[in-house]
Amino acid sequence: MEVLVRIHRSPERRFLINVSDKKLIKEIRNLLKKNKRSKAIVAALAKGRSIVEVSAEDLPNVKADLIITEEYVSRDLALHS
Repeated sequence: MEVLVRIHRSPERRFLINVSDKKLIKEIRNLLKKNKRSKAIVAALAKGRSIVEVSAEDLPNVKADLIITEEYVSRDLALHS
């Protein structure tokens, strides 16, 4: 599962993280169900693999299954249609 994490700081930073461990996927989903988005972000960043920073120019080409920010969570509908 590819997760795009957006951290709203000045400037905003975006990371594409590969989360392939089923235990970690379950942990992130459980945190999101409890509305603990910040903890889900920390778990993805700390335990995920292949962390790549994504620039604003590259954002339209990014394929992510899940997008997490401190304010919301969404699925990439282009991948799930």
